Amino acid sequence: MRKKDGLAGHDCIIETTNNSKPVYKAVRYYYDAEGRRRFITGFAPRPADDAPQIEKDAARQAAILALQRNVQRRLETPRPVRSRKHRLSEAIDGWWEEKDLKNIADSSRDIYEREIKNHLRPNGAERPDKPIAEYTTDELQAIVDEHPSVARFIQGIWGYAERMGWLPRGKNPAKYLRIESKPKVRDSQERYVEDWIRHAGRLLYWLSDPNNAYHRRWYAFFLIELVCGLRRGEVCGLRWGCVDLRATHESIRVEGTVIEVGGKRREQPYGKTDSSQRTVHMPRRVEDALLAIRPAHPDPNDLVFHTQRGTPLKPSYTGEQWNIIQRAFYNGLHPSEPLDKTQWSKGGYTPYRWRQHDNRHIFASILEMEGIDFAVRQDLLGHARPSVTDRYTQTTKAKRREAIELVDDALLYHGEPDKDRIAAQWIDQRKRKSQPIHITGPVQPKDTVEELHRLASGLKPRQSTSQIRRKTT
Repeated sequence: MRKKDGLAGHDCIIETTNNSKPVYKAVRYYYDAEGRRRFITGFAPRPADDAPQIEKDAARQAAILALQRNVQRRLETPRPVRSRKHRLSEAIDGWWEEKDLKNIADSSRDIYEREIKNHLRPNGAERPDKPIAEYTTDELQAIVDEHPSVARFIQGIWGYAERMGWLPRGKNPAKYLRIESKPKVRDSQERYVEDWIRHAGRLLYWLSDPNNAYHRRWYAFFLIELVCGLRRGEVCGLRWGCVDLRATHESIRVEGTVIEVGGKRREQPYGKTDSSQRTVHMPRRVEDALLAIRPAHPDPNDLVFHTQRGTPLKPSYTGEQWNIIQRAFYNGLHPSEPLDKTQWSKGGYTPYRWRQHDNRHIFASILEMEGIDFAVRQDLLGHARPSVTDRYTQTTKAKRREAIELVDDALLYHGEPDKDRIAAQWIDQRKRKSQPIHITGPVQPKDTVEELHRLASGLKPRQSTSQIRRKTT
């Protein structure tokens, strides 16, 4: 027996049986793309005929809820269509349309497009435009092994194809890729950060010599990068109106930036993130370097660092100059074994060679080593998310050793060393730590360090000879 219910649309409830058990069956029909009528159902146990009406209403409502869940499931996982019609180029284009809705920065989009064009997008005989369902995990793994940077793009593109139903259900080959959990860049940063901090100080000292060929043009530029933590695009877009050289307000106001899109530089009045606009304190060394290159009467709208025509520097050009300066510094330290341009570019990360962007990693790591609060670090770096600040921070061997020694001190046995020979040896081997000075007596402004130690040990302060003479006379 079929009974229609007063539901809106094409929904109805039927009293029927399922596996010989009485049930309510909620039904909704629709038409697919080919014009055929399809049904979605939802079941709930049906009470006995003599049951109260409230139980029957609750059972009918349960059937309606089951139908709504099945409808939602059908919307989330549409029926797969014939995947042979959809090729890789279509999946890439559709994935880009989704990406455009996430408000990606132009510079990041340019990097993504170049990576996909060079390593993934079909280009003819070398990379044919195959149906996306014909790719196997082994094919994608070979691409990732050769170019690890495209792994995230492969996962995004094949994930888009799966959501669109262009792949058979559960047949996404990108789900089984082996991807390095720690990229080579991150591994090198952790390995060499201690050497980079040491050599960066020596490089800045070498670059600060006025007789150095790179001093006039690049000393202030890279000093601001390392000491103030600015992005290279932010330094390229720095104007004299944002540099405050007054004695009480030495600071740099970070506002705009310079980016590259398609190999062409472009100024934008806003930063990479919402937190990029910030004010950074300027130490005396940075102030002196800027005063040395500042014109007599600078226009506030003039760029601090610019080309001969007054246009902004390309960020990629500053990166090339950074490699040249690093190589010159290294060859100056090792004149017997100099490296030419080819040898330097093939050397990879070394204690003397790091990327220009790693200057910000060095800046963040020093802040962490000195115990600066996380919120202050995030503000100085201009990061919108704490996870990015955490990724920029590297620890050093000295800091890790100090942490282990703190744990060792906390667990060191100090009881009865005269009776326990092993405990006495442990205590004797530990470094003696300087004890804080606790002064109970009166302290005079002109007290020496020796006098402060006398006060801390409980001795009376010494009287000056002038006071003794006055008493005897």
